[in-house]
Amino acid sequence: MKTRHLQKQNGVSLIELMVSLTLGLLILLGLTTIFVNNSKTQTEIEKNNRQQENGRYAMQLLADDVRTAGYFDINIVQTAPSALPSSPCAVDLTTLDAAMAFHVQGYDNSSGSLTCISDVKANTDVLVVRHAAACRSANPLDANCDSLVDGPVFLQVSGCQADLTSHPSGHVLANTTTSFTLKTVACVSTKLAPVSRLRTNIYFIANNNVAGDGKPTLKRAELTSSAGNIAFSIVPLVDGIENLQVLYGLATGTAGIPSSYVVAPSTAADWWNVMAVNITLLSRNESESAGYTDSKTYSGFNGGLPFNDKYRRHVYSSTVSLSNPAGRRL
Repeated sequence: MKTRHLQKQNGVSLIELMVSLTLGLLILLGLTTIFVNNSKTQTEIEKNNRQQENGRYAMQLLADDVRTAGYFDINIVQTAPSALPSSPCAVDLTTLDAAMAFHVQGYDNSSGSLTCISDVKANTDVLVVRHAAACRSANPLDANCDSLVDGPVFLQVSGCQADLTSHPSGHVLANTTTSFTLKTVACVSTKLAPVSRLRTNIYFIANNNVAGDGKPTLKRAELTSSAGNIAFSIVPLVDGIENLQVLYGLATGTAGIPSSYVVAPSTAADWWNVMAVNITLLSRNESESAGYTDSKTYSGFNGGLPFNDKYRRHVYSSTVSLSNPAGRRL
């Protein structure tokens, strides 16, 4: 028989081990780089998605409310006002009643002079919107609507011609339930006209959502009731809204069609003739993007100069026609 001599098996050399470790580390480094980049990309996509969602929601919220400006009831009697309200923050019933003639009102680049709002961001506009609630609080009560109670301000518009003798304006604005005695078109005392909550919303941009967090936020001061007293309550609406700019479309004659847009109507007659509102919002990411510098210029914002920071931004704009006051002109 032949004898087979087995060859001696040698282990891995140090050089081979080092080469394999190096190759493994390079592959791991490549995989880690891909993972980190994908993670950063995903984070940026999520930031941009939130920013776009916030911007679109803020615009929809504003446009929907502005669209209902001047909705008080088709039977309401209104005449052109001779003077502006003392302040949108005034809560006495006389001023609130007179202010109903100004379906919208605004302040260009407000410095926060209104007493019912605070932490207002510099060089941003303030927009006031007035209308009645779209649901009835009494006669009858609509489901999910505010019930008629003492405290909040409600509006009742008469449909009865005879009521104009005691109420030439054709309406009652009050915060006590016993004040609402106007009748429907049937002019029967047992058939009272509907009662709706008066809405006065003051929109503004605040420097912070919560004090000190540095997140610019669209907020709204809402006319409400506190401990039985009429007051304004501030409600945060949308984070990341950095600026609000408003143009007002003025109509001439009775057509109700804007012929020019201005940044701030100066007289009561001009505000009475506002028949459209152009809203422009500047939305930014809630956090910075590493390695990014915003060198873009935004017309109408920041003086047209680049922000040169690490926040990504987007501009949203919409023009809203005011069909309620325009319809009363025809």
